Amino acid sequence: MSARSLEVLFCGTAHVVFARFQMGGTRPRLEAWAKGAFQADPAQPVAYATAVAMAFAALPGRPAKCAPVVVCGPLPVLTKVVDVPKVAADRQEGAIRDEVSRAIPHKLEDVVWDHAVMADDGIEQRVLLVAARKELPEALCTALATKGAVVRQIAVAPALLANACSAAAHVDSASSLLVDAGQNSTSLVFLGENEFSLRTVPFGHASAGDAGEAYQRRLVGEITRSLAAQRRQTDGVDVKRIFLTGSSLVDAPGFATEFPSRLSLPAENLRLSDAVDIGSGLDAESAARDLDAFAPVGAVALSQSGDALVEIDLLPRFLRTQAERRSRFPLYAAAAGLVFIAGSVFLAGSVANRAAWSDGLQALRASAAPVRALDGELRMGLAERETLAASIRGIEGLVGGRDNWIRFFADLQDRLTDVENVWIDSMEVIRVAREPAEDPRAFRDPWDEAPPVPVIEATMRVRGRMLDQANPLSRASADTTANVTRLIDSIGRSEFVRSVGERRFDASQPGILQFEFTLQLDPAQPL
Repeated sequence: MSARSLEVLFCGTAHVVFARFQMGGTRPRLEAWAKGAFQADPAQPVAYATAVAMAFAALPGRPAKCAPVVVCGPLPVLTKVVDVPKVAADRQEGAIRDEVSRAIPHKLEDVVWDHAVMADDGIEQRVLLVAARKELPEALCTALATKGAVVRQIAVAPALLANACSAAAHVDSASSLLVDAGQNSTSLVFLGENEFSLRTVPFGHASAGDAGEAYQRRLVGEITRSLAAQRRQTDGVDVKRIFLTGSSLVDAPGFATEFPSRLSLPAENLRLSDAVDIGSGLDAESAARDLDAFAPVGAVALSQSGDALVEIDLLPRFLRTQAERRSRFPLYAAAAGLVFIAGSVFLAGSVANRAAWSDGLQALRASAAPVRALDGELRMGLAERETLAASIRGIEGLVGGRDNWIRFFADLQDRLTDVENVWIDSMEVIRVAREPAEDPRAFRDPWDEAPPVPVIEATMRVRGRMLDQANPLSRASADTTANVTRLIDSIGRSEFVRSVGERRFDASQPGILQFEFTLQLDPAQPL
């Protein structure tokens, strides 16, 4: 088997890991490893994807261009095993699609999904369905593409780990339970002989603050219920051992010894590093420790080095099609090059071979046609990607702006109620776009050719009036002016306001003090 490189990008809740493996031997060999930290909320897909892309761009020694398999740790997936009647091959996809539409609580156009056939008895097929909302995968692919990483597959960590356990010769995975603990969810993978089943419970070790007593107690209850359900199935897995993975979980003091005693089952930490060779350019001990801490990274290599139980890819369909076309580009180029060389030989032979040279030229043009078509499709795809990214940014801005306006008006109403006898006549927001200041200490991605995002400075001009009940027929008193001043100072302390600007007062109308002032709004809380 010829050697080839496999690039893996792990996107977790706080870390980004890029690894490169050399495949083709008896065992995958880790050649490169880089890890970086970041902070972002996965519940905000665009902000999370942007933070991941920036963290990836800052990794030391990362390649300018790559096509990695991405494992997205915070990607919440829905899984279900269904039995589908076996029909003709051309109708099977439609039958499975109908099952997906019934099995998931979302519209199909709002999700990315894939399936794998677990068993086939000739009459029915047991099919594993995996689906996820498409916002995060699409935002992640768009953001990473701007940093030179063209995603070719989005893999699902539990399925990878099941494949890896099956492929790792040193792991006796039959009749086992794999516990993959994340910060916000925990996957329970039941491993049988050439099969597995998957259940995801919606809590992780971060929900208990650590991997301590509270998390253990809750996890034991979920595992006990799952084991009972497995035993009720005629072909369920009879669990005899437990494998633990998840960096925070396996590093917890005493967890591997205290936790299994509650279930009366032996347990050990999953060590996929024992099935991977470490390249000479890496520190073997440190690399092995990192591989065990981020088990899905090594699981990608092990899944592709042996017979995988299932293959799941949640890359959005239109991006998957573009990746497949892009992978054929070198073949088109090679064909065009061979035809060109053949044509050159004919031309150099003699003038008598003009007819053969003409045939070669026609073949060259025919071979080049798919390349030109692919180039046009790629350009259209890039334009669509930029349009989609701009739309996502616009929608995020509208949603955030709406929520901020609601909070601003609620805060303003409370401050007006405290003063009384005052009302606002008008509020006008003036926005000015300015080039951001250049920070010499800030990281500048040398591959990022996009212009800097302008900073929007917003000023609000407010006009209002206050009633002076004590002096209805004369000019407003100094007390009224003081009350308006206190109101303006109070509004200036709002979380949406950075500073208060010019103030004007007009007491020419009896019993009423007219006022006007400007607010410099905070760009961090845009309205």
